[in-house]
Amino acid sequence: MTVVDKSASARCMRAAGVALIGALLVTGCGGGDSNSTAISSPSPSPTPTPTPTPTTSATCAGLDLLDIQSVSSDQAGASGLVAANAIDDDLGAASRWSASTLPAALTFDLGGQHLIREVGIAWHLGDQRTSSFSLEVSDDGTNFTLLQSSMQSSGDTLSFERYDVTDTMARFVRVAGTGASDGNPLAVVEAALFGCSLGSQSAVSVTEAGSSAALRIADDIQNSSNATAGLRFATDGSGSFRLRANGGYQQGLNDLDSTATGNFGSGNAFTVAGAERSRSAGFLQAEASLKLSESSSIGLAYDGIYGDASQDHAGVVRVTIGF
Repeated sequence: MTVVDKSASARCMRAAGVALIGALLVTGCGGGDSNSTAISSPSPSPTPTPTPTPTTSATCAGLDLLDIQSVSSDQAGASGLVAANAIDDDLGAASRWSASTLPAALTFDLGGQHLIREVGIAWHLGDQRTSSFSLEVSDDGTNFTLLQSSMQSSGDTLSFERYDVTDTMARFVRVAGTGASDGNPLAVVEAALFGCSLGSQSAVSVTEAGSSAALRIADDIQNSSNATAGLRFATDGSGSFRLRANGGYQQGLNDLDSTATGNFGSGNAFTVAGAERSRSAGFLQAEASLKLSESSSIGLAYDGIYGDASQDHAGVVRVTIGF
C-alpha cells in the first residue's frame, strides 16, 4: 500500500495547468442576543480585562471544503500515476491516479472525524466515458461501511462532479471503483470532500514570563456537535443548468459557550466568554450553476444559519475555466 501525507490548509482556490478555478467568498456574522462578555471576579485592586479569545464556529451547512491529510491506494498504480496525484491540486490528465486492475480503491484520510456531506471527483476522460463506483466510510481505516452504492459518473464533463451523500461522521472516505465504460483502467484526476469540521476544540494554556502582571490562561477542552434534520433537493443534472438546495433544523449539543479562565500573576482568576453557539437554528444552503461549455461553468451559492444566539451568512461565486 502506498501512502502519501499532505498537510495543508483547505484548498479554496485551485490553479492548474489545464484548469483555473476562482472563488470569491463573502461572509458575515451577526444577529442574536449573546454578545461577547468578559466577567471578572472581585479583587483588591482593578484587574485589566484581557482581549476575548477568538472562537471558531463548529456549525456549517455543508459548503466547507475539508482538508484531506493523506491518500492511499490498495494497489500500485501505473508508472507515475500514483494515489498522491488525486490531491495535488492539478487537474491535468497527466497528474492522475490510475488503477492497474479492478476492482480498485482510493482512500482519503481527513486526520480526524468530520461530518461528510458531499464528495467531489474529477474523472479522467470524464467527458468521454462513465465510471462506476461506490463510496465507503470508516473511523479506523480498516473497517469500512457502505455510504452509497452503484454510482456512476455523468460521462459529459472533465470538471468536478459533486455527489450528495447521507450526512455521516467519519475520518476515512473510500472510492471503490468497479470499472469504466470503455473497458480501460479506472482513473481519478482530483478529488475533494465537503462537510463540517466538528468535535473537540482545545484551548492551549498560555503563560507569560515576567512580573506579577504576567498573564496566564488555563488550557481547556470543549466538545461541540449538532443533530440535524432536513430536506435536500437537486435537479437531475442532465441539462446545462443545475440547482441544488437543502434546509432544515439544527440542534446544538454538548458545549454551547466558549470560555477561558485566566489570571494576572497571583491575582484572582477571571473568565472570558466568547460568542455562544445557538442551541436551536435553522439552516439553508442553495447553489445554482450554469455549464457554459464542456470545461467551463459559473455558479452562485448561499450558505446561512439562523440561530437563537447568532447568525452566519456566506456567499460564494465560482467560475471554472478549463483550457
